[in-house]
Amino acid sequence: MLRQKNILFFSPSFFGYEKEIQNKMEEMGARVIFYDERPFTSSIEKALLKINPNIFYRKLDDYFLNIFNDVKSEHFDYIFLLKCETPTEKILDMFRSHFKDAKFCLYMWDSISNVKNIESKFKYFDLISSFDKKDSLENNFNFRPLFYSDSYRIPLEKHKQVTYDICSFGTIHSDRFKIISKVEEEANNLGLNTYFFNFLQGQFMYYLSLIHI
Repeated sequence: MLRQKNILFFSPSFFGYEKEIQNKMEEMGARVIFYDERPFTSSIEKALLKINPNIFYRKLDDYFLNIFNDVKSEHFDYIFLLKCETPTEKILDMFRSHFKDAKFCLYMWDSISNVKNIESKFKYFDLISSFDKKDSLENNFNFRPLFYSDSYRIPLEKHKQVTYDICSFGTIHSDRFKIISKVEEEANNLGLNTYFFNFLQGQFMYYLSLIHI
């Protein structure tokens, strides 16, 4: 399906998953050019981006304009974006107008409610998929549950004794801490062993999480 296809791929850098996805597409025969969709890496800027992306409007447009100038002479079969949190409509329209033969694809690995202004960007995509079943049903998206890295593809051993019945490793945001706390409480009531590792990306994110908690 992807053999000899050219793909322009935008994704947030996220624990190396963007590289896993790029590597998998290349294993399938594609030529992939990757760019981080965020021009910054600090936890404070990431948090502000979620609160109000317009703060970075000029910085984001300049960033994507530089990328456009780098790749405008290329031919792409697909332009693939994960989340699409940072490209403005102006940028999407510019890419769409220039790369007329490319199929624009969006994968939402976050819920619509967690991505500011995302709904106004849907019109620029030919194919939209989401991990969120509710969003998929309500918006006629392709439902595609979340994926995992091949490094975690470990055969199950039915008779092997396990230490924990439920484990969770994840960043804390929105209502996740409340949900994890409820799951832990219910699991304890059922006599299940649990292990939860909750991760916050910096001190600023901790204080921001307190607002939501």
